[in-house]
Amino acid sequence: MKEKCVTIAGVALAGLTVLALTACGKTDSATMAGGQTSGVGKKTQFVLDCYARVDRGNDPNVFRDCFTPDYKMTGPETKMLSKDGSLHGEQAINAMGAMNRNDDASFGKKDWKLVMSMENGDTVVRRMRWTGKVPKGSYAGFENLPKGLTVTGDAVLIDTFRDGKIAEQFFTYDTMGFLMDLAQGDMKKLAAALLKFDAQRTAASQSLGAQNQ
Repeated sequence: MKEKCVTIAGVALAGLTVLALTACGKTDSATMAGGQTSGVGKKTQFVLDCYARVDRGNDPNVFRDCFTPDYKMTGPETKMLSKDGSLHGEQAINAMGAMNRNDDASFGKKDWKLVMSMENGDTVVRRMRWTGKVPKGSYAGFENLPKGLTVTGDAVLIDTFRDGKIAEQFFTYDTMGFLMDLAQGDMKKLAAALLKFDAQRTAASQSLGAQNQ
């Protein structure tokens, strides 16, 4: 483990910078195999274990064990689902777990790899890479995806601790690159898929709003 400064920047369409972060702390190189991670800090391992429990589902104690009561999650999906752009409390982890399980079920082979992590006080910064292979037909508005297609998405996730538990997560990822993989480089396919996906997003947002009433 060594001291390192990392600058992370994300750029959206029309040249708008959506994330610019420079942070210094202890950085780890890590490998993942069989669900076990080596060479990471204690807070990073706690984060990995907690979100793995969320993704598996059917764990009634995960929110109590891992997250503060006022936990807040903010990222591209939450901005599509919530009026204030974030999801809160136990509802946040339930929604994200369901979305992640849907992603996993849409591909015959998938891999979720920790590329790097860095801890600085109560903050854990991770770069994760999700790879999906052998798609099962349709996904995110795309129809009849070829079996030989491989898609990858790199994400940056920033988790903040309070009193030994995760209080907040901000995440962003290479959305455009991920969608271009799905579209196989065809911008017209991408645009058509987004229109279909918008209808799905609207339905999900309305369902989430009904739960909050």
